[in-house]
Amino acid sequence: MNKRDLHILLLLLVMGASFTWFVPKYGLIYDGGLYAGIGYSLQDRGAYEFNGIAGDVPPIYPAALAFFIKLFGENGIFLATPILSTVFIVAVYFLFARELDLDLAFLGALLVFFNPPIYFYTMQVVRDIPLMAFVTLSFLLYFNEDRTDRRAAAMGVFMALAFLTKYAAAVYLVPIFAHGALNRRNMKIPILSALAVAAPWIIWSQITFQTPLVSHSSYLTAGIGDGVQLFFEKIYPLFVKWSYRPLLLLSIPGIILALKKDRFNPLVMLFFATLAIGIGWPEKDIRYILFALVLVVYFALVFLKRFPKAVVILILLFALFSQAKASYYLVNANTYQNLMFEDAGHWIRDNTPEDARILAHSYRQIGYYSHRLAYQPPPEETRLDGYIEYYNTTYAVVDTYEKYTPNYVYTALDRYKPIQVFQNRGNEVRIYNLSEPSSLTVILSFDFESPRGAPYIAPLLDVLDSYNVSATFFATGKMAKRNPELLWEMKHRGFEVGSHGLNHEFPIFKREDAELFAELFDKSFDYEWERSAKTHEAYEAALLESREWIYNATGSYPRSYRSPILTPSYTKDLSYLGVLERTGFSIDSSFSERYIDFDLAGVQGNITIVPATISDSEIEDLEYAAAMARAQAAKGKPFVIFFHPWRFRDPGHMEQFKALLDEFELRFENVEYHSIEGYVDREVS
Repeated sequence: MNKRDLHILLLLLVMGASFTWFVPKYGLIYDGGLYAGIGYSLQDRGAYEFNGIAGDVPPIYPAALAFFIKLFGENGIFLATPILSTVFIVAVYFLFARELDLDLAFLGALLVFFNPPIYFYTMQVVRDIPLMAFVTLSFLLYFNEDRTDRRAAAMGVFMALAFLTKYAAAVYLVPIFAHGALNRRNMKIPILSALAVAAPWIIWSQITFQTPLVSHSSYLTAGIGDGVQLFFEKIYPLFVKWSYRPLLLLSIPGIILALKKDRFNPLVMLFFATLAIGIGWPEKDIRYILFALVLVVYFALVFLKRFPKAVVILILLFALFSQAKASYYLVNANTYQNLMFEDAGHWIRDNTPEDARILAHSYRQIGYYSHRLAYQPPPEETRLDGYIEYYNTTYAVVDTYEKYTPNYVYTALDRYKPIQVFQNRGNEVRIYNLSEPSSLTVILSFDFESPRGAPYIAPLLDVLDSYNVSATFFATGKMAKRNPELLWEMKHRGFEVGSHGLNHEFPIFKREDAELFAELFDKSFDYEWERSAKTHEAYEAALLESREWIYNATGSYPRSYRSPILTPSYTKDLSYLGVLERTGFSIDSSFSERYIDFDLAGVQGNITIVPATISDSEIEDLEYAAAMARAQAAKGKPFVIFFHPWRFRDPGHMEQFKALLDEFELRFENVEYHSIEGYVDREVS
């Protein structure tokens, strides 16, 4: 086996290993839902359409996707770009080999592959990689010394395939025509060949859309030239970051050397044409200038080849290690989002009627995965109801990370029922049933544990009455003894009074748990152990006494209990539940949902567990609180907030509390407020 073939085999092995690791784990559609949808339509119905409407994108990539879907099933789309990227990298190897030693060309091709943005996009359904493959093949044939008519015709075919993958290929191919004209090369055969391949599409586009080159992104042409500032603010810094800066600097003398050899060097022209696209095109994404990243490596190598080969190989190996490491981190940091599109789309496909229609900003991805008709929401909220009615949409999908989603969408759809939520690393995809109004069950609870809170109980009761909402007050026996009139007022106004222990003692019975609390809350062990019950007998006596003081104040024994600081959430010691049962309690709200296995929610023995969701320290961020409420509603769980009356000494806290109640009414069609015992009784009934 000669060196050239060995290098190709090694390239295939390295890329194959990367794809084997990446594709099954992170198979995505990135900006490819439309193309995948058309590809699926081509092989399933023989129609060039998406969502029942004729496709309006160049045909080569959808046709390639249809081919892979036919071969490998629906998930065949995830193989299309990796396979075409393999063609691209092998073509880059041959392109580099024109000027370089074969070993340097091989390492340069690997370095291109492991360039983070290129590596990222070669794994995904995105048309820029096949575009680059066809353009690179066109340049290779143009540079071929043996200029036969057959090679000229093949070059025209690849040029047409590039153009029919993405119209931007016209700019990438300008250097070939410019250089050919300046050097008086005969370009008739490749031009005629390219026209022959492109003509059927041009004719079909004219007949179907009354324009020869229809494209769903043609609206962007109105903004061409408007992105200069954004390019230098966003794309250029990324270009510098991902170019591996030492090679970027070394590429400058390489460009100078290339121009000395050929003052109209086509690859130099391609480099600047790529940057021109990045500057002028209004969409700001690094994938629009991927070719520039390739050519940075090429021109750096053109310069480095003047130095001893061993030194150059060491430089390239170090760069390769750095780039591969950066690629790994980029991939892991950026590939989780679209997985939820797949989950959401498949959920819709499996759980909704075939004639269901979906409203989703990322409608291409959702439409592809769900096999349902999908429509994009309008840009203004005032048109939303009209869209829902006109398109007869019955479900909606909202994702929190889509940068172009109108801001109103995140809140406007909350008035409908969320039936499924997919969450991952802080982002989420929500599915709404547009035929059902949303409903939320809220449990407001207040831990009355300190005399500092006593002055704010009456104002709180007034606000709760003004909103006509129920709530639960957990009082310590000590507060019941000191303020019986406040507890009587709570009970008299219809609010539940539960127990918060006698003296705010922790249900901690082991020294190691007290040590855990000391570490968690930055206190001394002695301090935490002093506040602990220490034994089940002492804990039982404290609970019984707290019940008596609450009975003396209200005329009834409490059914509900909450541990101070939600102690069992941290200690995981459930032995206190037996003590609760022996002392007459039937409901416990001593757990936080974020610290426990949700399976604990429900009945443990004769105790019903109602976990808390968030605390009053988290209501200042209304968006966060609403998101948590929405997630609870989607799961069919109550939204349980625990407050501390002493915090209301700050007038702003009361205003924030009212704002939260107003927000619930705004975002949800039906809001029900319950005390904890009222919620449990409703569920039981």
